[in-house]
Amino acid sequence: MISFVKYENMRKNGFKRPFHKLQVISWVYLSYLFCIFSFMTITLFPYPLKTILAIGYAGLLFSVILTGFWCTYIDPSDPALFEAAQAKLLSKPVDYKKYPKICKICKNHVNSDTKHCRECDKCVYHFDHHCKWLNNCIGKKNYKLYAFLLASFQAHNLMICICGGIVIKGILDESIYYENLSILMHITRGSLGVYLTLLLMMEILSLLAAIAMFQLILFHLYLAFKKMTTYEYILLKRRNESRYRVSNIKVVNEKEVIEEVPLEEVYEPYIENPQYKHDETLQEINTTNKKIAPSDEINAN
Repeated sequence: MISFVKYENMRKNGFKRPFHKLQVISWVYLSYLFCIFSFMTITLFPYPLKTILAIGYAGLLFSVILTGFWCTYIDPSDPALFEAAQAKLLSKPVDYKKYPKICKICKNHVNSDTKHCRECDKCVYHFDHHCKWLNNCIGKKNYKLYAFLLASFQAHNLMICICGGIVIKGILDESIYYENLSILMHITRGSLGVYLTLLLMMEILSLLAAIAMFQLILFHLYLAFKKMTTYEYILLKRRNESRYRVSNIKVVNEKEVIEEVPLEEVYEPYIENPQYKHDETLQEINTTNKKIAPSDEINAN
């Protein structure tokens, strides 16, 4: 009998410690931009533009935080792992015949469209990539949220970058923004240098983030056009570079090391499930479709 890694011992989501350093940096980044933009930038705009910008920024920030939270919180593991854990909890047997693969690393029966993430140490359904900024894997369960997060975060960065540039130019030209700075915030010429430095840091950070996000969004649009995942793109690229390569990745267990293996073994550490019944699985799917078909015809009529 194959021993397997228990689901309860696996890493559930990105909020499980230790936090990744890039994840912590993203929190600090959002906090810094929130403080500088909310209290030192928006306040200098005249009414009613100030109110419009405040509402728009609040909506974008809320969208970024909410989608980022759910992308981090969702567990993208293969549904087979949930079924096995639930069956064990209820003391029920698991039908391993419907899962075509067995992972060499965690020893679990999984679906065909599954990839083991070495960072999270679990098999992820329709794996796209492991996002270090979220400290979580991106798969079928949270990819749409991830795409919406990229769009929201890009709009957030562009808004801060554009508004910050307008304020900095207005202060240097001693326009209404400089007057509001003197009246509302009581900034003197002596402390003006510190104020401009903080604004310039915000401007540079948001600009760099916007450029990086623009490249990332274009890349995922390309993947959507090609109907590929990030993992499939990387695997195809590396396969084209070299069919074989020396590797010291432990792909079998903690004691064995493969010194020279095909890339399929490095990136696809799975074996076929000898219990898998392909014909029976197809028959179950066809039976389910036949049961659903009459109701579909009624709805169509």
